[in-house]
Amino acid sequence: MKKKQVDIVTAAQQLFWKHGFKRVSVEEICRTAQVSKRTFYAYYSGKPELAKAVLDRIFDTAIKDTMLKLNQITSSEELFSWLLESKKEGVRHISREFIQDFYGDESSDLKQHVEEKTRMAWETMLHSFQVLQEKGFIRSDLNLRFFLLVAHTFIDLVHDARLLDLFENPEDLIVEMSRLTAFGIAPRI
Repeated sequence: MKKKQVDIVTAAQQLFWKHGFKRVSVEEICRTAQVSKRTFYAYYSGKPELAKAVLDRIFDTAIKDTMLKLNQITSSEELFSWLLESKKEGVRHISREFIQDFYGDESSDLKQHVEEKTRMAWETMLHSFQVLQEKGFIRSDLNLRFFLLVAHTFIDLVHDARLLDLFENPEDLIVEMSRLTAFGIAPRI
């Protein structure tokens, strides 16, 4: 990617994360990225195409970083500690608007894109989880496909207004879901 294109994606990611997709205009993205609308349209046909590029960058970076870290894990404690910290960092300051715009609209092309990228990410991670399971860092009797499917269903819960109302912000909901996935209801040891 060229510098101006990176600037556009970075600006869009910051704005979408804070305000969601629908409330952010191309003009606002251009102003934040310090590029003209002409430059914007030289790279993207519109906001939906840019949103997909933003999602691609988020997912691709997360997958790359996750795979690198999973290959360096040396204990169960390190694995679960890192998984929770990386999830917290990954959703820091996420807005309700972002969740609603990217996950809540059933007819949205963006939701379909998110679901496809998520499916690909889980498939990529499955192998690393199998290796960690063989090393004894994950329960040997755990059906990993079941675990990943259950974890994936949390995406549908993230935009549930009843759940969001239980937490101060979406970030706290996502972290609590991650804790539930990692530790169940057992007391922490």
